[in-house]
Amino acid sequence: GCENGATQLVSVQDQKMQTLPGHQKRINSVDFSPDGNLLATGSSDKTIRLWNLQQLDADPIVLSEHESSIRSVAFTATGDTLIAGTFGKDIMLWLTNTKKLAEAVQKHVPRNLTLEEWREFVGSESEYPYTKVKD
Repeated sequence: GCENGATQLVSVQDQKMQTLPGHQKRINSVDFSPDGNLLATGSSDKTIRLWNLQQLDADPIVLSEHESSIRSVAFTATGDTLIAGTFGKDIMLWLTNTKKLAEAVQKHVPRNLTLEEWREFVGSESEYPYTKVKD
């Protein structure tokens, strides 16, 4: 990450550099998911951006529920959860696997969410899964 908020990726194969813009302030932490498909960047602008490394031209998912600057980001060993620590000493857990997110929602909601409800409560950046409530 850079002081200006840009993320620069360099290919180890051909040494080509790609800049991922978005953060408004310095990037304090980066982490790759264990499967290599996601890149998380945490910034002093109080946001985390999740980049799909298979579709770098797509907009990242922006996680912005933090009250202070992001100090560190780290994926769990399975890659299903992203852990974020802030300079305000808060720790937040974000599910990064849509299927796991749907399972978590099902534990609290006794029916399927509509597409509109999913977008309102989960966000439009996350793929809307078909969730089947178990009897």
